[in-house]
Amino acid sequence: MIKKIIYNLFGIRIIHIIRRSIFFCKSPVIFFKELLLDLKKDKSKIKHKYHLIWCPSLPKSGSTLIEEIIECTNYVQLNFSSLRIYDDFNLDDIHGVSDKMFQYAPIDKNSYVKTHSHYSKRYIDVAKKNKAKIIISYRDLRDMMISQYFHILNDPSHWQHKLINKLNFAEGLILTFKKFRKKEEYNLPPLRYYFKWVMDWKNNSSSEYLFIKYEEYISNPIDYIKKILNFLEIKDIEPQLVEEKINLKRNSIKKMSLQERLEAPGRKNTTFREGKSDNWKKYFTPKIEEEFFKIISKKEYFKYF
Repeated sequence: MIKKIIYNLFGIRIIHIIRRSIFFCKSPVIFFKELLLDLKKDKSKIKHKYHLIWCPSLPKSGSTLIEEIIECTNYVQLNFSSLRIYDDFNLDDIHGVSDKMFQYAPIDKNSYVKTHSHYSKRYIDVAKKNKAKIIISYRDLRDMMISQYFHILNDPSHWQHKLINKLNFAEGLILTFKKFRKKEEYNLPPLRYYFKWVMDWKNNSSSEYLFIKYEEYISNPIDYIKKILNFLEIKDIEPQLVEEKINLKRNSIKKMSLQERLEAPGRKNTTFREGKSDNWKKYFTPKIEEEFFKIISKKEYFKYF
């Protein structure tokens, strides 16, 4: 509420200063590390063909992995940099996008942003107007919901945390399939909402954006990275080198628990980890599978997955 008042009175630039000042006070060392890294990227002679990348991605579908890939290519994160202004006020949805959100991305520099936006023609029009390249990631919903469950379990700020933290695994997971808040989940159970999310994007697919499945990375990391680099027409970076950097990052945070990563400052606040394919086979009991396919019929599910 206070931020909204400040925004209306003084505009997004003051909000940007406040946001970055709070971050600086919490962790000055990481603040300066990230600032110097972004300055280095902006000063680099490497300028890519597309100045802006937008990644509307299904939660827990490898979107953080895509962020790590893009980070290796001299792009600066639009919503987490002192060198970028990010206006996420007055959106039509918690995961919405707007002209103002993209308009501060400098034309002569490289920027990217990740959201969890559902398909909307208006969002696509906004992205096209701002000349953004679009990369959409998704994943088998059975694995996605398991990953989501463990995230909620480790995140006390999540609205479902108190609902599941005292339940056994099966009860908790099934509840995350079904329980929703009307305002944010569009009067749909979360599982149904996520299925609709994928269905709507797939039904409106276009050669103008890249639709990529997380399982592709699990089966062949180099081809997955190459597909992204080719889509962005980046030819001077080797996929193997990107994968090596990603593995270094992955190994550096292995000892941190998910909760520690969620509480970390700046870009250290991450859900990045080593995801697995077909992990649902380990966790799904007949009861869980039955409840899953009550919400989405097998026929419609396997049409899109």
